[in-house]
Amino acid sequence: MKSLIILSIFILSLCLVKSEIDSDMPTQIMKCPEIKQEACNKMYSPTCAWFDPRVNHICKHYPCGKNASNPCMACNIRDVVSYSNGPCPEKHVLFEPKKKEVNDLEGLSFTFCNEASKKAKYCTMEYEPQCAWLDDKVNCGSAKTPCGVNAGNRCMACIVKNAVKFSFGSCPPAHLYKEIKEDKLQYTMCDEDSKNAEVCPMVFDPMCAWFDSSANCNSDKKPCAVQASNGCEACRVREAVKFSAGECPKANLVKDM
Repeated sequence: MKSLIILSIFILSLCLVKSEIDSDMPTQIMKCPEIKQEACNKMYSPTCAWFDPRVNHICKHYPCGKNASNPCMACNIRDVVSYSNGPCPEKHVLFEPKKKEVNDLEGLSFTFCNEASKKAKYCTMEYEPQCAWLDDKVNCGSAKTPCGVNAGNRCMACIVKNAVKFSFGSCPPAHLYKEIKEDKLQYTMCDEDSKNAEVCPMVFDPMCAWFDSSANCNSDKKPCAVQASNGCEACRVREAVKFSAGECPKANLVKDM
């Protein structure tokens, strides 16, 4: 009798543990098609891509999943066999070691601008390309911090507004300052018809889909935005309220989770 009671308690404990583990799993998990699509649209619809449990992956609780922008992109991830709507439960997110960032400033030699060089009224006209590096407090827009401006020579580098130092040669492209005046962008608002469009033309006319300022999203700068292939696809993005022509500013782009 005592053994039976102990066995019952053990079975009940296992059930409670299983319930606790599975409680954060989505109730509906869809199987990925056997034939993967060659191309996916950029519609943003948060999806959790679930990996084949037979393949070794690392996460706190199995099965492991990875966040994707939409079901098509989820199923195109290697070893993924199913997906569910919404972000992955935190405990099940695949562990991915952070990639070591390449320091594109390594090897540069800097010369600091003094008060005299900052106040120079005239500069010689010889051409000796320099990168004038701006003060760290300057908003670099879509460029990496610190950012710089290309100058014709050392004298011209130091008279650049907010420049504190310079280095020989042109600025690294990723650090090249480029002011993005978002208030100058021309926006087109999405109406109910455009939000509910079932089919969009296969026209490639890059647009930036802008989220509502209150949207819960991950980007370096608000409001968030995602790239779309045309105006119709831009308004079909769930959180989009408007769109502008061309590429989205990098700082506003939604980050992959």
